[in-house]
Amino acid sequence: MMKPGFLLTTLMLCFSICFACPASGQTIQQAKSNQRIGTMEDFDKTIQKNPKDTAAYFYRACLKANEDDLQGAIEDLNQAISISPRYVEALNFRGQLKADLGDNEGAILDYNRVIELVPNHSTAYANRAFLKEESGDKEGALEDYNKAIELDSTDLINYHNRAILKAKCDDLQGAIEDFNRVIAIDPSSTKAYFNRGTFKSYAGDYEGAIEDFNKAIELDPENSKCYSNRALLKDYSGDKKGAMEDYNKAIKLDPNNFTAYRNRCMLRHETGDLQGALEDISQAISLQPEDAESYLIRSQIRENAGDHEGAKQDLDKAHELDQ
Repeated sequence: MMKPGFLLTTLMLCFSICFACPASGQTIQQAKSNQRIGTMEDFDKTIQKNPKDTAAYFYRACLKANEDDLQGAIEDLNQAISISPRYVEALNFRGQLKADLGDNEGAILDYNRVIELVPNHSTAYANRAFLKEESGDKEGALEDYNKAIELDSTDLINYHNRAILKAKCDDLQGAIEDFNRVIAIDPSSTKAYFNRGTFKSYAGDYEGAIEDFNKAIELDPENSKCYSNRALLKDYSGDKKGAMEDYNKAIKLDPNNFTAYRNRCMLRHETGDLQGALEDISQAISLQPEDAESYLIRSQIRENAGDHEGAKQDLDKAHELDQ
């Protein structure tokens, strides 16, 4: 066991991701606003009269998707595309639905076809980028995000997503630059300040990170994660009192903030409050009972407090979960 007073673990930053997940809802809403949209029965009758009416299949697919019948919607889109293989809107929508059903490979094929037919279709590039990243093709995803942004430099979600991807590729400066662009266009984006602050902290720029979290809190004073992250950075910077105040605020705003409990536990332990540290890590475990490292932390705290049996039980549990 570790010597009393010393606790080894990893302090945690919360991390907010703003992905542009392929969303069928946008297409459905567009279809609903179209004057042709009607009831399911309307389109059943239209198709019965004219089985070649591609628009009727498309709009019926929209209604089916809106009722969570995604497979039925895909079947209607298959019909529309078989009649009109260059029906870009149907191909794009089918790609979105396939992605919703977890068929990334099929969705990518549909987006490939959309891009082949409409080379400046920025949304198809963006959605394909998302799916390529999910499939492990980070290089291809980055190329598609670059193209999507080249075609439409006003879509901020693409900057968000490209920044996250750059960070995963260890290009923290590139990620920060993307969030600089987002903030330049939309200075009220809490997510952009939050994420940029997170990446600045990873890059070791704690002062800049704290400034970003200050701004995020100014924009969204009820955001528990902002306080939790700022607390950690204040702790790193030596401001223990300010860190404790921010952890307390984070937990008050969100009693389920696992990260805040775990990090406050570390701060309490460091300042000699073993009972408070034990209470915090126990609460963290109740929130995420499968987190092996939390049991390891509690084991160390119990050992430091003289509870050798409890320490052994937690250590055994940590090893069991870490198998």
